[in-house]
Amino acid sequence: MYQLGYGDGYLAAEAMMSLYYAAAQSYRHSSLLKPFPDFILDEGEEDGEESKSAEGKEEDMDIDNRRIEKLREMLHSMPDLKWIHRRLVRLERFPFAHLKLLHWVTLSLT
Repeated sequence: MYQLGYGDGYLAAEAMMSLYYAAAQSYRHSSLLKPFPDFILDEGEEDGEESKSAEGKEEDMDIDNRRIEKLREMLHSMPDLKWIHRRLVRLERFPFAHLKLLHWVTLSLT
């Protein structure tokens, strides 16, 4: 029987999550985190809306700041990959948002 282990895929995922975490903490996060995960959007917000007024641009900056803070909170609360792997193997519950972010970082950015 094949057992899921910690091989190259695990190390690659760990490295990608570490790099993504570092990018989120950087002062250049707005340019480093492109594309931004679409599931981090707040309800009622639409990605890609462009404001023409200066006030609208300030609102866009506030929305972007809220998004990055939400992402940072999610990354900060993210358990390590070995913990996630153990939970998946045992079919135990854990926050779906963490699995979704892990999937997005490791598969959507490659």
